[in-house]
Amino acid sequence: MRTLTIVSDNTSHRVYDLDNTDSNDILALAMTYGRGEFGEVIYLNDDDQEISRCYWDWKYRKYCKY
Repeated sequence: MRTLTIVSDNTSHRVYDLDNTDSNDILALAMTYGRGEFGEVIYLNDDDQEISRCYWDWKYRKYCKY
């Protein structure tokens, strides 16, 4: 199962099931499901294995891993 996990400043932890998408564009998914704010970290997982990760720094720049 494909999931998108969004953690925001340790105050919010949301998990979305993405069974209806094959997209690996984590930035597009992050902007769709997240708030795009400082401290937000987004993980894209498929069957509990991390596919990619992105986050926003204090200048609201986006960073991607993988």
